[in-house]
Amino acid sequence: MLKVCFVVHTFDKKDRGGVLKVVSDLANNFVKNNIDVKIISFGTVTDPAFNLDPRIELLALNLAQYNTTFYNGMAKFKWFFTSYNIIKKYISEMRSSVWITSSPPISLLFSYLKYKFGLKVIGCDHTSTLYRKSVFVQWVRNKILKNINLMVALTPEDQQFYNKHGINAVYIPNSIDLSSIIPSANSRKFALYVGRFSEEKQPIKAIEIFVRSGLYKRGLKLRMYGTGYLEKDVREFINKNNYNDIVEVIINVSNPDLIYKDACVLLMTSKTEGFPMVLLEAIARNVPCISFDCPYGPRNIIINGENGYLINPNRADEFSMVLSTLSKSFDFNNLEISGSLQRFDSDIILKKWVKIIKTI
Repeated sequence: MLKVCFVVHTFDKKDRGGVLKVVSDLANNFVKNNIDVKIISFGTVTDPAFNLDPRIELLALNLAQYNTTFYNGMAKFKWFFTSYNIIKKYISEMRSSVWITSSPPISLLFSYLKYKFGLKVIGCDHTSTLYRKSVFVQWVRNKILKNINLMVALTPEDQQFYNKHGINAVYIPNSIDLSSIIPSANSRKFALYVGRFSEEKQPIKAIEIFVRSGLYKRGLKLRMYGTGYLEKDVREFINKNNYNDIVEVIINVSNPDLIYKDACVLLMTSKTEGFPMVLLEAIARNVPCISFDCPYGPRNIIINGENGYLINPNRADEFSMVLSTLSKSFDFNNLEISGSLQRFDSDIILKKWVKIIKTI
């Protein structure tokens, strides 16, 4: 039997996000195809981020500072040292597994673990290769990643980047199970923002764009689903500008059927993206998406005029204009755009994953 072990910083509900959604979906699909699956979380798991098949073993290493974000500067090396010492205890009993990473720091750590213990490692960073790094850090990182068996690139542009720097890579995007989505009535009452409240995602800019569009004058509200270190700033911005009647912040909701119910559009204002699951989830439920054309994920999902629009990142005014005229672009009474996602169907993507796991 094939054995796979995903490694994540945390699988706790308070850190729920797109990466953990992808990991949980893949893990659940793997066990349905007779693959033995474990998930190792460096952090404590009080309440799992997403539902897992009971056959999946979830191991929590209970590391208090489970991510490099707890450290600054050179102190980040402490995370690698601490994580190495705690996870190497599990290496011998799981040596035959294929290890799948989920972030840049974990990929670097397992590059060394592969060298040290001869592991089979598939790296998947779930972020754009253009994410800001110094030239020196990027050079060192590229050298180390050459040791990994294979990097999974979520976009063709990321695959090109890896290959250019001598890193073995294959393009496998995230997926969605289209057959599991049941069509439902949609009253189109809300615009949505779904994502972390972080500087990279620019949630306050999403509010500004929505307000400038004037959709609230037609009775529409902006619902913002997410958590993050900017949550306080977002709430203060809403209160300061008296937007409480038109903008709502909602936390601790993960069911896509509830999130996208009665939505007319999804707004994505990110500076960079890996391969955003929220775009797949929205379009699969016939909710068009408007996104900044940031590197690189959105441009590989959104087809202008068919399932949404891509906007120049420097043209927030154009974003508002396109948003305000969306009802003229799409017939919401007979909207069917989910078919544009057939290339990302989970059955197709699962076969690609199983193939590399078998051949690594």
